[in-house]
Amino acid sequence: MLDTPIGQEIKRMGMKEGMQHLLLKQVATRFGKVPEDLRRKIIASKDIKELDRLAEAFMHARSLAELKKTF
Repeated sequence: MLDTPIGQEIKRMGMKEGMQHLLLKQVATRFGKVPEDLRRKIIASKDIKELDRLAEAFMHARSLAELKKTF
């Protein structure tokens, strides 16, 4: 089933939601409460590449303000 177009879309949706969840959890763990504007941007992102880029930026960010600049 995952090799069908619908299966591939379901897989992408699951990857996107998993990345969003993990990124929100990482930001909250490292910087405390996730600001609402950043939470909305992460949840609204439909692009896995953008979420991947943000996850990488998170690894290098020294502050929440620095992370927000990358989005």
